[in-house]
Amino acid sequence: MAVHKFIYRRPDYPINSGQHPFINIVLLVGYTNNTIKAFQNMAAAIKADLPFVNIDEIEFGRVYKSERYQGFTIASWSGRVPIETEFPDKWIVHAECDPDYYW
Repeated sequence: MAVHKFIYRRPDYPINSGQHPFINIVLLVGYTNNTIKAFQNMAAAIKADLPFVNIDEIEFGRVYKSERYQGFTIASWSGRVPIETEFPDKWIVHAECDPDYYW
């Protein structure tokens, strides 16, 4: 099962005092079932790496347009985080670019 972890920093949202710009967190999992248990596991994986994420705010879907991730299940969260937040190395951080997939 292919798993990809991305964080996108949104340059179009200004930095508030003590916070990063708005970010989008995306977990892509290929060839998984669309079951509640699979979604719970994906949410738990995000929470384990990024404890500031509120599980109740994670959204799920399926990538419908992409050369690389077509058909993958996606879990995403968007919001602001404290400026001192460090992201784990297993998450690829993109600054000032948009995802190359749609869901």
